[in-house]
Amino acid sequence: MAGWLHKSLQSSNILIFESGDEHRVLEPVLTGFAFSRLNSASEISEHSSSNPQLDIYRHPEAMGEPSESFTDVKDIYALGTILLEIGEWRSLSRLVEKIVTVGKGDIALSQLAKIRPFLLEDGAKGGLATLRFRMGDIYALVTKMMLCGEIPQPFAAAQGSGQIVFPNLLDVAVRELSR
Repeated sequence: MAGWLHKSLQSSNILIFESGDEHRVLEPVLTGFAFSRLNSASEISEHSSSNPQLDIYRHPEAMGEPSESFTDVKDIYALGTILLEIGEWRSLSRLVEKIVTVGKGDIALSQLAKIRPFLLEDGAKGGLATLRFRMGDIYALVTKMMLCGEIPQPFAAAQGSGQIVFPNLLDVAVRELSR
């Protein structure tokens, strides 16, 4: 995102307005930049909240006391959770209620750490269980790719010299979703 890390991406930070009488949706507006910073190792920002309603969108490595620097992969993970919400037409808190009750108040980090494996599960009870059926193969693959934080090998672009170039994760996601 233009050299910045948002650090608090969640569906409640995306505002969508209608355009007058036409009932046409305008471009979404991204808000909630309280923890954002430049994407640079030398930049420091405050640690984000410990609110379970918000923490369910966070990459497991971005919860609790930071053990490593916040990177764009963690923002991309949060975008993956938002794509999952859109595809399932349910809030993330409803999607993960099988493993953690968000409205319960304080939730142990060990419980929150179970969210990512649950979301990546394709089985009958996992977060991705019905996404392919609801949204199609490409949408499901891109969502899983964003939640994993890795570009699958088939998306690596071969150059004329036989050299393999690994493109940016977000660029691949946008390219695949626009097909």
